[in-house]
Amino acid sequence: MLQKQPFPSIDAIPRETHDEASRQRYVSFLRKFIMSDLSSKMKDLYFEDISKTIADDEVNKQSQTVKIRRAMEKTLFYKVWSSLRFNAQEMTWFSVQNQVERSLSDLVKISKEASRVKTDTASLNLNPSLEIPKYVSKLDIHQMPGCFHTEYVSDDVAVGAVYAHGTKVFGGAMKKSSNPGKGGVADTISNYLKMKYPNFKPKRILDIGCTIGSNLLPYRNVFPDAELYGVDVAAPVLRYAHARAVSMNIPVHFSQQNAEKMNFNDGFFDLIVSSFFFHEIPTKSSRLIVKEISRLLSFKGMTVHMELPSVNEVDPYYNFYIDWDAYHNNEPHYASFRKQDPIELLVNAGFKEKNAYILHLPDRGGVTDHDFRKVVDGNGSSPKHGNYASYYFFGAQK
Repeated sequence: MLQKQPFPSIDAIPRETHDEASRQRYVSFLRKFIMSDLSSKMKDLYFEDISKTIADDEVNKQSQTVKIRRAMEKTLFYKVWSSLRFNAQEMTWFSVQNQVERSLSDLVKISKEASRVKTDTASLNLNPSLEIPKYVSKLDIHQMPGCFHTEYVSDDVAVGAVYAHGTKVFGGAMKKSSNPGKGGVADTISNYLKMKYPNFKPKRILDIGCTIGSNLLPYRNVFPDAELYGVDVAAPVLRYAHARAVSMNIPVHFSQQNAEKMNFNDGFFDLIVSSFFFHEIPTKSSRLIVKEISRLLSFKGMTVHMELPSVNEVDPYYNFYIDWDAYHNNEPHYASFRKQDPIELLVNAGFKEKNAYILHLPDRGGVTDHDFRKVVDGNGSSPKHGNYASYYFFGAQK
C-alpha cells in the first residue's frame, strides 16, 4: 500500500462540458462508422469489382499488397474513406484538448504531489538529459499534437492527459462489453499466462514504451505479488502514469529510459511486455531492444508483445487495409515492422526458436471466460484480428 488517505484521481480532473461530451461521443461513433460499416463496404467493392482488374500474385503477398493499394487509391470510395478516417483521427485529440488545457494547472499540481510518493515499491525517476529518439521527436505519432514528449509548461503532463482521454474517444464505440470489467491487452495476456503456465509467478514485470501505464497496471490483478516497472522516453506521460498509479494505490517504478539500453541488471525481470510499441520504431531499434530484453530476462523468464500481424500472417487485402497508418497516420515504421518475421527477430536476439511463439487471442472483454479458456487450451479459435475482437502476440521464453 502506498498511502492511507485516498489520492485524487488525475484522470478525473479534466471535466468535459455538455457540448464537449457530445462531440466526443460523436467522434467515437464516427470512427465506428468508418472502421466498421464503411470499411466493410470498401472490402466488398474490392472483391466484387477492383480485384478483377489485378493479376493475382500467389507467391509474394507484399507485391500483391502494393498492387491492391495502387488500384484502391484510384477509387473515389477509398479517397473519401481515407479522408474521413484521417479527419476522425485528428478530431479524436481535438475533442479532448480544451478540457485538458482548462485544467492543466491542477493536473500539474496533482502530478507534482504524486511525484513525492517514493517507496521501495513505487517511484518516478526522470532523466532530463535523455535524448529523445528522432522517431519520436520528429513527428506527431498518431496525429496526436505534441506526440508523447512535448512539454509546454514546467513539469508538464498535458500530452499524457490528452492521450488518456483521447484513447477513450478513439476506441469508445468499438470495444465489446460482453464480459464486463474484463478485457484489454494486459488483462488478456496476463490471464493467458496464468492459465497456460500456472506455475509462472513473476517477481518483476517490465512494460517498455509504457506511456500512461494503461497496459501495465492490470498485471497487478493477476500477479499481485509482482513488482511493476514501466519505461518510456517521454517525461509527460510518465508523470501522468505515476500519478494514476498512486491514485489507484498500485505501486510501480516508472523511469525515463530508452529501451535500446536500460540501466537494469542482467536477468532482473521475469516478464517483459509491450503493447503496440514495436511498429512505432525503426527496425534497427526493434532488433536492439529485443536483444536488450533477452539480457534483462531471468532464466525461464517470459516476453510477450502485442503487435500488428506480420505480412505473411494475413491476406493481401488486409495487409493493404491495416497499412493505412504507415502512409497517413505518422507511423512510418508501421509497414517495415510488419515485413519482419517475429520469430526470426527473437532468434537473432538470442532466444531459442523452439521457445518462440506467435499467439492469436480474443480480447477477454469480448468473449465468455469459458470460450477464452478454450482458446488457451487449444480447443477453440480466436476471432479475426482487428477492431478489439482479438490480438496478435509474439513472444518467447528465455
